[in-house]
Amino acid sequence: MTFSPVSYTHLDVYKRQGDIDPWIARYAQKYTVEDIAKVDLAILRLATYELMYDETRETPPKVIINEAVELAKELGGDKSPAFINAVLGKIYEETLGDTAENNELEVEPITNEHTD
Repeated sequence: MTFSPVSYTHLDVYKRQGDIDPWIARYAQKYTVEDIAKVDLAILRLATYELMYDETRETPPKVIINEAVELAKELGGDKSPAFINAVLGKIYEETLGDTAENNELEVEPITNEHTD
C-alpha cells in the first residue's frame, strides 16, 4: 500500500494531536478544544502541525497561516478566518517569530497570469 504526501500529513497530524492541542488551547482562550467548531479545529491542527512539527516543510510560516485563513473563509463560519488567524499568529510569534531563519523568508507574490 502506498500513501500520498497528504496521507502522511494526515497521519502525522493525528499522531501529534496530543502535542498540537495544548498549543491551540493556550491561544484559543475563550474556548476549550472541545468547543471549537470541528472544521476550525481541523484547520488549526493541520496548520499547527505544519508550523511546528513538519520537518520537511518548505512553505514559509506566513504562507501556512494565510492558507489556513483561506480555508477558513471557504469552509468555516463568519468568524473563523479571524479566529484562526489570531490563534496561528500567536503560535507563530511564540515559537517561530523571532528566529533568524524565519525572519529571512520571503514570499513570492501570486499572480493570476496563465502561461502556456
